[in-house]
Amino acid sequence: MGEGWCLIMYKIMEEETLALKNFRLELLDEELEGTNLTGELLAENLLQKYYPVRQALEKTLLNCIDGHMIGNVMEVLLNLMGLVLRLDKKYRRNIENFDAVYAFTDKAGDFYIAAIFRNNTLSVSRKKVDNPTFTLIFKDNEALVKLLFSGAPDILNAMLNQEVDFEGNINYMSKFGYMAMHLVLELTGGMVFA
Repeated sequence: MGEGWCLIMYKIMEEETLALKNFRLELLDEELEGTNLTGELLAENLLQKYYPVRQALEKTLLNCIDGHMIGNVMEVLLNLMGLVLRLDKKYRRNIENFDAVYAFTDKAGDFYIAAIFRNNTLSVSRKKVDNPTFTLIFKDNEALVKLLFSGAPDILNAMLNQEVDFEGNINYMSKFGYMAMHLVLELTGGMVFA
């Protein structure tokens, strides 16, 4: 039984890895625009089709948060957030009538990603955007994880410790932190990272 179970788990992991490799939010948007299915049938088909992608993104995010994986937690988080916003109407309520552009960058300037919330959707861009609504500058992944996923984000303390800095209205950080934490709590069953 042990060898068979390992083979099944390997196949699932292989399927998730391939699905994640081929996943682009733009392709999902094209699929949503080009479909003639309606309502619950469309939602059920898309949930089933993109389940391996969501699983892979969730596992990758948790591994980034736990520090078991090198990579940028923000990129994984934004892709997961974009997927869930498209497939989960309850989660999508978080961005109803909300237009904002977030820029996330590290202090060294080696990393940059933008989250563009417009028309009840999220697009992710590696290109620098002009005049973002809010910019978060973080020291490293550890500082970012501590700020977003600690359960009680303390941006003032993070700033005093020179772990993060920001430009713009701090309320935008609170909204983003809430949305990020909502995702993590859902996939961990309520577990908070210290």
